[in-house]
Order: sequence, then C-alpha cells, then structure tokens
Amino acid sequence: MAEARDLIDKLLVKDPRRRLGCIRGATDIKCHPFFNGLKWPLIRTYRPPEVRGVTVKRSKSKTHVTGVSAQRRRCLWKRLMRIKGSKYSLNSNNNYYSYVNHKNMKFA
Repeated sequence: MAEARDLIDKLLVKDPRRRLGCIRGATDIKCHPFFNGLKWPLIRTYRPPEVRGVTVKRSKSKTHVTGVSAQRRRCLWKRLMRIKGSKYSLNSNNNYYSYVNHKNMKFA
C-alpha cells in the first residue's frame, strides 16, 4: 500500500523536473518499487482479468460494449454538452486538470 501511494504521489508532482517518468520516461516508472516482481518483457502475454457484468461483442471493424444503446449514449452526451458546454467536446485537446500537492504547501 505504501508503494502504491508513493507511486501516485511521484506521478502527480506538479513540477515536471521532479515528476516520476519525466526524466527517463517509462524506465523511471518501471523501476519503481511498486512494480517489483513484474516481468516487463512478458506483460503483453498476460491475460487481463474479466470484469463481471460487462459483455463485449467482437466485430470485424470495432469492439462494442453492450448494455447502453447508441441512442441512449447520444442522449446522455447531448445532455452533458448542455450542462457543461463545449469544454468537454470530443475534439477538445485542452487539459483542464490541475494538481497541487498540499503536503508541500505552506499556509499562513
């Protein structure tokens, strides 16, 4: 649990010069103690765990998750666009996320 917290804290450091993975890329992240024992060359051969309740139809062109109709998805998306505006557009390439590490902040 401590390794997971440490990994997340280091990935969310606001200063890119100190953030895990920004200097040596994925090598920094792979060498973190959270991933000890993981055989990276074999990672693509592992079978992912199945999630109960989600069924996937495989077709020649795309993979579709069943359970929500296309019409319902369009309706939900239109409702979200009315509520939130174009900020959440599919074509938007802006990053609206910010992180501040409150442990390092000094309050007056």
